Amino acid sequence: MTQNLTRRVGINTGLAFSSEVLRKLLALLLQLLAVRVFGDAGYGRYSFALGFVALWALGNDLGLAELTVRDVARKAKEASAYLSNILVLKLLFGALTLLAVNLVGQLTQPTEGFLILWAGLAMILFGGSREAALGVFKGSQDFRSLFFINLNGDLLALGLGFTAVLLGYGPEGLIVATALSQALSAVVGLLWAKKRFGMIKPEPHRWGKLLRGGIPFALASAFIIVYKQLDITMLKYILADDAVVGWYSASVRLINMLLFVPIALSAALFPAMAGISADRPRLSRITENIIRLLTALALPAALLFFFHSGEIGRLLLGEGYAPAADSLRVLAMSLPLVFAGYPLAVLLKSAGGEKRFALAALIGGVFNFVTNLWAIPRWHHVGAAITTVASELLVLVLFIFLSRKYLEKLKLTRPLIGLLVSGAAFGLACWLLPFWAALIALPGYLLLLFVTGVVRKDELARLKAAIRK
Repeated sequence: MTQNLTRRVGINTGLAFSSEVLRKLLALLLQLLAVRVFGDAGYGRYSFALGFVALWALGNDLGLAELTVRDVARKAKEASAYLSNILVLKLLFGALTLLAVNLVGQLTQPTEGFLILWAGLAMILFGGSREAALGVFKGSQDFRSLFFINLNGDLLALGLGFTAVLLGYGPEGLIVATALSQALSAVVGLLWAKKRFGMIKPEPHRWGKLLRGGIPFALASAFIIVYKQLDITMLKYILADDAVVGWYSASVRLINMLLFVPIALSAALFPAMAGISADRPRLSRITENIIRLLTALALPAALLFFFHSGEIGRLLLGEGYAPAADSLRVLAMSLPLVFAGYPLAVLLKSAGGEKRFALAALIGGVFNFVTNLWAIPRWHHVGAAITTVASELLVLVLFIFLSRKYLEKLKLTRPLIGLLVSGAAFGLACWLLPFWAALIALPGYLLLLFVTGVVRKDELARLKAAIRK
């Protein structure tokens, strides 16, 4: 059974990883074009609209996406029922949320009403419908279908987005193109899901139970959205400077492009861990190994961004975003914290600890909001970056503390020492060498990971064999 789980997770991780790599690359290409064509102020307006709407997106999600993944992983025969009922709930609550977000947007930022409307259509109504299909594919561990649906949506977004930007339609054109691509992708995903699982007549008598089951996931998502998206919105409201918003959001985009690794692994682990949630020893081994490997991957990226933020910013963003290097340098320190936190987040949600996950996210969200009120007026985009790193550290500590109920003692002392030794050596190389020379030093860092026992050959061999099968 262990071999079957390893094989399944390995195959699903490979598919999810491929999907996330393609998605991040395609999205990065489009964002880099938008960064250069729109300028810092135009990109700030575009990023604000997306960030503002993201704060409201929970009104469409209601925790139903993750509830679907967990429950379908445990009861595969329920897939068609979840698809039908979740879709209807998302459409109903999505329409109400879309109305609310536009009313508030018109009252508080009337000049951005058009951007907010179309961003809401993209993220809330069309994106929510698409998530109804993706949830049943994830829960049933059909990552091949997930791969093709995501690829279809991203190619549509890239094609329509590039067309809008290159034709000079500005931030408004790009957001409309995004909404259209999300709508078409939602149709494709739902038709594919209907063919794969079938659909039944919606059952209103089940909606109350579904909504109650989604509450812990919804609260967790709300608090995560707050401390992930609130800083961009607060920069706009506190400073009223689109250029500063553009600098910060551009640096956030560059850091987030690396998150495809933990996102892909988490997508594969969630349904698999939900299926063995009662087996504490296995959950502990999986969690320990993934934390170790993800942190080892995040550390060199963080060091490269920290020591060479100016060069990376000029290369990818252009000279007009030179101030973004300061926030980029600070945000780089969050990467190891975020990577280490993902496995613990998956553990809590898959093992029935979603209320604990929500508590950690709530504390992190409140901390983020309060500290941003103090930091943004003083240090602008750098203050928002400092607050983000502090919030990620706090949430990681809370995850570690709150996950103890579901784990045996994690054996991370020796790997931590190995990581510190390997990281110190690579950090010295990044400090002394120019960017391209530091990249050449990466194999030395990988070698040190093996020497210090952070990464073991037998683990890599098992993972390689699982993916190959």
